[in-house]
This record gives sequence, structure tokens and C-alpha cells, in this order.
Amino acid sequence: MKYYACIGKVLWVDLSSEDPDKQFYEQAIDPDVYKEYLTGYGLASKILFENKVYDADPLGPENVIGFMSGLLTNTGAFFSGRWEVVGKSPLTGGWGDANCGGYFAPAIKKTGYDGIFFKGKSKTPVYLLVDGDTIELRDAGDLWHKKDTSETENILKKRHGENSQVASIGKGAENLCRFGAIITDYGRAAARSGLGAVMGSKNLKALCLGGNKETAIYDVISISTATGAYMNEICNAGESWKDKLLSWIGVTPFFFGLIRYLNSHNLLSKIEPADIDLYGMRRWGTCGTTAMSANSGDSPVKNWFGVGYIDFPGEKSTRISDNAVTAHETAKYGCHHCPLRCGGKINYPKSMQNYPLPQDDHDLIEVHKVEYETSCGFGTLILNDNLASIVELNEMCNKNSLDTISCSAVVAWAIEAFENRVITIADTDGIVLEWGNIASVKLLVQKIIDNEGIGKILKEGVKRAAEHFGGSAYAMNVGGQELPMHDPRQIGGIGLGVQYETEPTPGRHTSTCGACDLSNKNASQKKNTLHKLKGILGQHKTAVEHNTANDPVPDGEELLEASCKADLVNGLGLCLDAFGLFPGEVPLLTWINSATGWTFDGEHYLKVGRRIKTVRHCFNIMAGITLKDTKMNDRARGYEMVGEKKIPVLTRGPNAKRMPDIDQGNRNYYQAMGYDLRTGIPQPGVLEDLNLGFVRKAIDERKRSFSKADLHPSEAIAN
Repeated sequence: MKYYACIGKVLWVDLSSEDPDKQFYEQAIDPDVYKEYLTGYGLASKILFENKVYDADPLGPENVIGFMSGLLTNTGAFFSGRWEVVGKSPLTGGWGDANCGGYFAPAIKKTGYDGIFFKGKSKTPVYLLVDGDTIELRDAGDLWHKKDTSETENILKKRHGENSQVASIGKGAENLCRFGAIITDYGRAAARSGLGAVMGSKNLKALCLGGNKETAIYDVISISTATGAYMNEICNAGESWKDKLLSWIGVTPFFFGLIRYLNSHNLLSKIEPADIDLYGMRRWGTCGTTAMSANSGDSPVKNWFGVGYIDFPGEKSTRISDNAVTAHETAKYGCHHCPLRCGGKINYPKSMQNYPLPQDDHDLIEVHKVEYETSCGFGTLILNDNLASIVELNEMCNKNSLDTISCSAVVAWAIEAFENRVITIADTDGIVLEWGNIASVKLLVQKIIDNEGIGKILKEGVKRAAEHFGGSAYAMNVGGQELPMHDPRQIGGIGLGVQYETEPTPGRHTSTCGACDLSNKNASQKKNTLHKLKGILGQHKTAVEHNTANDPVPDGEELLEASCKADLVNGLGLCLDAFGLFPGEVPLLTWINSATGWTFDGEHYLKVGRRIKTVRHCFNIMAGITLKDTKMNDRARGYEMVGEKKIPVLTRGPNAKRMPDIDQGNRNYYQAMGYDLRTGIPQPGVLEDLNLGFVRKAIDERKRSFSKADLHPSEAIAN
């Protein structure tokens, strides 16, 4: 049978087998499965669930790690450079996935498979080589613990061709750091969920892919026409004086007080809309948001206990933001088939004994420009205004495969724990931890990488570190995964809080897509200026913007739609930043149906997203995770408990006294999804409607073994 857009099969690699004839086998995928799950982590969710990966030890040989391209990868659709890695998360013990851009997604599909899955554990370090029709495991003994990710990529490209695409791990993930990342393109990270550690647990150093298979497209003319027309809209999107003025005001400390005032009084929405989000992304990328995020209440400050304009004011935050970063930019960088090119390369000194970036080209190398999450995590979160040190820490994490979000959150917790004498100088081997003391931070991160001293504890993640030492009140995580750099306490932030607690991979700011249009309308999306000003902050909220002081709780159906659209986008292999950023609407339905030959409408694809979300959610149910296990720290919810009373954490700043009703938002969302508020198990009829009989059967069998403790109601949800 002819397959369009998808390949029709996935590759399995059994790392435990020493017989070359049994190391590899193919799994054929029925054509109808693609109509219900797409590819990306949609198809992967079905495969992992059916293989009962939910019962695996995340760092044991029975865990499975999969690398997936998207349905629209290599079809000519814009923004199709995202790939997914999936498995059981060492951080949360539940469903794990990480999303990454660059050029690895098309390389996966060119192998002639929609995805590559690894099971078992190799006795010795290996890497997978796909070179045309050749598929084999090669010895990686010369790379393991000896070469970082950049060196590994260089070596494998020299061995197997510069056109090969490499995804690898470094020392941190090899040492089983639970927030280990997987790195490609010399610094693009599939970072969340700790799946780099799963590679490390399997002695899998890298994938080196040099496939040459083509992807069949049903209607090349239609998809090309739609893409060309959309490109014309993008090219015609000019930069008005309002875009430039509002962008300049947004990153200028002199006006920060005005921005905070207008924001807190809901007056920014009265200003005429302008496309400053697109302007900002084109000019700076996500690093253009750091100063404004610190000022507006979007960024967590001083481990979520500080206030931007007090603890990290404009004269500090602008040193690690927008023009301060792009002043060192040498080239723009874009992912596969993306017209935006929001990334970039910057100059970086080989020797960092003197932290200020040099003004000449002496002793410099080129590295990826830091993204917002990293500049906030190693900047605003720990009160560090030294750009060069953030660049260095980003490189340390990339080369040794650590998630910069989790790593910086662990560092922030350690500093506060040291300040509160929860950990001592004896615990840190003489390192004095202080806010903004970057020399001590660098030493601490190196200990995590090396699995040495206190690093042995910190590499387990902030939740486990706090369980070991104490200080859980300020261990900023949800379900074991460290929180990202967007504050749900801000005005309009309640949707973020709901995302953080309800997403199957908790603590994710990219788990909803409110701007994704499924009607194929060709009309410009109107957004108020507050959304636009915060749009360039890299915020990923639901479609519902609540800009009043009281923050009404979003409707469940709106939360459901925004949440399930994100799963649709991830199943297609697209970038979330494409939606709501450019003028007009992304021709999504045309892309999908032209690439596949299907004729489905938007309702069908929204149901596909809901199906994918539900399988991932039920994976967690089968892993023993209930709704009570995915609640953020009280601090992130805006309060601390004093006896039976909730007291606001922040009393000054844009987020002062804000305690969003995340519990009600969660209830609205779960009810709309049809999940039981006590157990999280989908209500009768939901799984049948989504054609998830195999999930229903597994849950029914597991329910017999659930204890009453497993089914204990979450007071935050059920009451």
C-alpha cells in the first residue's frame, strides 16, 4: 500500500542482543493508525503504552526510548523541524517527552522510518549508525566519558559524512543525571523529562543518521501553493513604527515602571494592536524577552521569592537580554524549513577566566545564542547579570547534556538551602553559595556533571535533593520536574498553572496552543497589545487571556481545546511558535490533507489531539501517578500556609498578593476532558469515544490491583 507523508513503519533496536541478526527489526504500522495518532509523540504514545513501558524502571533496561519525526516533516510545510524523544521519565516516573528543533527531524524520516525505538541495554557503549541502507551498532568506547556532545558530533560527522545528523549525550547524562538532555546541532537540546539519562542507562552514546529515503506527498501542487501563499503573507508583514517603538519601550529600563503600571491596571489592552511579537522574535529571538519578563512578573526571580524591579532591576536584567546578546551575534540560525530564523550564533571566548565578553575577535569560537529559559534560569532566577557566565553555563550544560531549566532550578534551590543552613559548607565541599556568585555556581554545576560530592545528590533533581536535605518548600517542581521560567502568579497566568499541573509531562510551558486555527480561515488574528507585549516574552498560555486583577478561571472547554491542539502540533512535528506569531492563519488543514490525501476537518484533528493527550495521561495512571502527585509548591501557587491560613508569598511587585485559583482551573479542565476528579481515570464512555479500547482494558485490569491509597482523592481537585 502507498503511504503519503508517513513511512508506514518504525525501527526497533534491541541493545541487549549481541546477535546482529536480532538487533534490528521493523514494526509495520496500519494506515488507519496514522489517521488517529499522526506520528511524533502521537504514534509513540500508542507504541509505548502497548508495550507496557509504564511498568518499567526509568533507568532500567526495560524502559524504551523513541526518536520520532512528525507527520509533516519533509513534506514542504513550514515550521516542520521539530522532533520528539519519548520514554518513561527518570524525573517524574511517568510519561516523558522532549521536543527539539534543528535538523535532526528530517534525518529521522530519511532513514525510511517514522521513528526509531531502543530497548534493553548494551554491555558496552555504542552508537547507532544509519548510512543509506546500512544500519548497525558501532562501538563508542572511544567517546564514552571522553568526548562531549560537540566533540562527538564532530567525530561522527568526520567518520560518516558531514551531511550526517547526530544526536548525542555527554558526561552528565552518562552519569545518569535525572535531568539529562539529548543534544544535536552543537547545542539544540531535547531537554525536558531527563531522557538523556535513559540513553545513558542503556550505554547509548549517540545516533548518527545519514539516510536517503524520500517522503511521498499526495498533492505536491496543493501543499506548495498553500506554503507559497503563506510565505507571501510573511514577507509582506512589515515593521511599523509602533512595532519598533513598543519593542524599544519594552526593553528600556526608563519605561519599566510605566509598563508595570499599565499592566497591573489592565490598560495595555487599550493601546492599538501591533505585531511587535513577530518583530521581537525576528530581531532578537527568545533572548529578547529576558529584561521585560523580569520586569513584568513573567519571570520567577530569586527562586520564585523575589521581585524583578527590586531584586533584579532593569540595569541588571538588560545586561543579559535583547541587544546585549545580539551585539555578539555572528549569524542567524533557523530550524529545518522555518522562515522565522529566531535562533543565532554568537561569539564566545575559549577561556573564561575574565567573564566580560571581549570586544575583538581574539580567541573566540561560535556557539548557539542563549534562549530565554536559560538566560532567566542562570540569570534572573539566581540574580546573575553577567552575560558571559550565562553563555558559559549554557555551553557546560549543552556539552555535557543537562537541561538548563532543571539545572538552574536545582542551583537556585541549593543557594536558598545554603542561605537557610539546610545544606552547609561541609555538604558543598567548601563552596560558598550566594545569589549572583557565578564562580560558585560554575563549581556546583561541574559537580553535577561529574557526579561528585553534593553533585551526586543534586543530579537526582530538586525534589529528591530536598527530600534528602530538607527545604521542600522552595524546591520548585511539580511531580518531580523542575518548573520552567514563566510565573503562573502573573496577571493572566492562571492558564500556565493549569498547564503545569495537568500536562502528562508536568511543569511544561509549551503544552498548550491556543492560536492554532483548524478552520483554514485566511483572516488576521486580532490580539490585544498586552498579549503582544507578553508574546515576545515567550509565554505559552491558553487561548484565553484574562487580564483583570481577579483572573477569572478559564472555561474547561477552552482549556481542553488549547491543550489538545498542542498534542496535534507535536504529532505533526511543527513548532508551537508558528501559531499566533505571523499574520494570517497557518494553512494547517491544507498542509495535512494535501500531504496525506485525507479529507478530514478540524473537528477530526482536534479529536486526534485529545486522543493523544488521553493516552499520555493514562500512561501516568498506569504508572501509579494520581492527580494528587502533580501539584506545584505552594510558593508557585502564590501562598504559604500559616496554620490553616494561606498567606501571600509576594507582597510587592506586579505579582503581589496574587493567588490564582488553579484548583478550579484544574477541575474545569479535567471535567471537560472527562477524567474522574479523584483518580484521574477517564469516565466511562470517554475511552470508547476515542477508540481507546486497549487503554480501557489495561486500566480495568490494573484497577483490580489498585489499593485504596492509590485511589486517595486529591483534595485540590476533588473538593
